[in-house]
Amino acid sequence: MPPMTAHHRATPPSYRWTVLLALGLAAGIAVAFVAARALRRGPAEAPREPAEAIDTDRYIRPIETEREAGSGEQVAPFSGFAVSVETEPEAALVTIAGVERGESPVLAGVECKPGAKVPIRVAKPGFRGAKASTLCRADALVKLNIRLVQ
Repeated sequence: MPPMTAHHRATPPSYRWTVLLALGLAAGIAVAFVAARALRRGPAEAPREPAEAIDTDRYIRPIETEREAGSGEQVAPFSGFAVSVETEPEAALVTIAGVERGESPVLAGVECKPGAKVPIRVAKPGFRGAKASTLCRADALVKLNIRLVQ
């Protein structure tokens, strides 16, 4: 038997491509399998910790209002003058000082001189329109609740 030469020991090129293709296919299947398992498990849950007491100094406290005698208005300190209008039922069109402000509930800043009358109109299809007014105040938020009648 003649001695083997380097040419005889080399792997044929077609065999190499077959091995590389098989390895690539196996790697692709492995990646798909790992991804499918991760998706099936869902997101990792955060570790559960005991509840902490809420530090209320870091949150804005609700606006405290005072009811004005006779008018039924609620008034709170504010920077400038603003009117808050809530209606029953909601989603009524609110007009303040002649300017449509959108559907209730509405919070709107109003340019006016203290003591001036600020007219408010509320309308909703299927209900009688309602009118109200308030007086402009320096640095105040006035809250009005208006009930519409059918």
